[in-house]
Amino acid sequence: MDRAFAFVAITGVAALVAGGMVVLDPGIPAVAAAAGCALATLIGVSLLERPDVRIRRLPRVHHMVLSALALGLAVAGAAYRNDRLQWAALAAQSWPAFSLSGITLKAMNRPAALKAYVGLLLLVLIGLNAWIAYLNGFWLADQAKPVVERWLPRPPSRPVPRVEPMADSAAETRVLATVAGRPITSAMVAYQMFINRTVAPEAPTDRTIALANLLQAFAVRQVLEANVGRLDPSELKDERVWIENGVRDPSILKRIREHSDDEMFLEIYVGANGFYLRELRDIFARRQRAELKKRAEELLRTALAQNGSDKSLERILGTRTSLMRYSPERRDFVPHYAVDLGAEKGPDPAEPLYSKLAPLRVRETVSEVLHGDRSAMIVRRAPDDLKGRPNYEIARLVQDQDFWAWFHAQSEGCVIVIPDEQLRRDCMKQASTVRHLIRAKSPSD
Repeated sequence: MDRAFAFVAITGVAALVAGGMVVLDPGIPAVAAAAGCALATLIGVSLLERPDVRIRRLPRVHHMVLSALALGLAVAGAAYRNDRLQWAALAAQSWPAFSLSGITLKAMNRPAALKAYVGLLLLVLIGLNAWIAYLNGFWLADQAKPVVERWLPRPPSRPVPRVEPMADSAAETRVLATVAGRPITSAMVAYQMFINRTVAPEAPTDRTIALANLLQAFAVRQVLEANVGRLDPSELKDERVWIENGVRDPSILKRIREHSDDEMFLEIYVGANGFYLRELRDIFARRQRAELKKRAEELLRTALAQNGSDKSLERILGTRTSLMRYSPERRDFVPHYAVDLGAEKGPDPAEPLYSKLAPLRVRETVSEVLHGDRSAMIVRRAPDDLKGRPNYEIARLVQDQDFWAWFHAQSEGCVIVIPDEQLRRDCMKQASTVRHLIRAKSPSD
C-alpha cells in the first residue's frame, strides 16, 4: 500500500503544479498536462479501494520513476513556461496510468462498477493523448525529417527532363496558335509555364496547360476589343493592377518581371493572368444589373397599373411569387406561416422598409423596386392572415445568366487556329471555356 500512496501523492502534486500553471498562464498545454495528471491520480486512487496481495505490489518501480519524471517535467514546464515540457509531462504520466488501469480491468475480483469507472478514465486519457498527438504531429514530423534524411539518405535519382522550348530564335518565334489573328508563340507559352511554376509550384503544369491559359485570356481580350470596345492598354502599367493578380510577395513578382522583357510581362502576366478576365467580368456584372433593373421596372409598371385588382401578383406578372409577411424582429420578410421568435414588438417607424410598407392598402403595390445584392423584389399587399397580420406577395427577380454562357455568345466571331493536330486535341480537352472556338485552320483559308 505504501507504493500506491506514494504514486497517488506524486501524481496529485503533479496535477496541482500543472493546475497552477493553468491559473498563471492558461493554455492548451497546461490544461492537457493538468487533466492527464488528474486522471492518473484517479486511477491510482482506484488501487487503494481494493487492497489485496497483488495490489500491495503495485505500482511497480518503473511506474514510480515515470510519475516522478512527470512531476519534474510539470515543475520545469511551470517554471520556464515551456509548452513542450508540459506535453512531455502528460506523456510520462500516461504510461503508468495505462498500465495500472489495464491491471485493474483484467483482475477477476474487481467490482463491475470499479471496472467501469477505471475504463471510463482510461478512455478519456486515451482520447486526450490522441488529441495531443494530433496537435503535435506536424511539429514531430518536422523534427524527425532531418534526422531520418541524415541516417537514411535518398538514393540519387535520375534528373527528369523539363519540357522547355529550344533556345534558338526560330523556336522562340514559332507560332503554336492564333487567336483572332493574334499569334501565340513558343516564347509566350514558355513564359506562361514559368509563371505557373513560380506562382503555384505544387500545381501541375506543362505546355498544354500554359497554352490553354493563354487561349482563354486572349479570347477574352478579343471580346473586350471587338464586342465590348473597352480595353485601355495603359492600365496594364499601373502597379495596383499587378497586385490584383494575386501575387503579393515582391520577391516573386520581381522574379516574374525579370524573366522576360517589359512588353511580354505586361501582356502575359498582367493582362493574360487576370486583368482581361476581371475587366470582362466587371462589364458583365454591370450589364446584368442594368438588364435586371430594366426588367424589374417594366414589371413594376404592370403591377402598379393593376392596383386594387383582385388578381394575384402572380397572375398579373406571369411569374412565380411568394406569400410572405414582414417580421419586425428580423427586419425582413419571412414566410407567412413562420413562428414569431419572442414577444411581438412593433416595427420601427424610422426603418426604410417599414416606411414603404406602412401606407399600403390591400391589393396595392410598393411604388418602387426593392433591390438586393443580385436580385430585385416587387412587393404587393395581400389580405391579412387570421391573426390580423398583413401578408405580402413578393415577386423576386434574379440575375440568372451565367458569365461563361454570356462569354460563349459574345465570342462567336473569334476563331482560334491550332494547326498541330495533337496539340489541338490536347487543348480542346484542357481549355473547355474556348473549346467551341478552336479550329484546324482559319475559315478564310
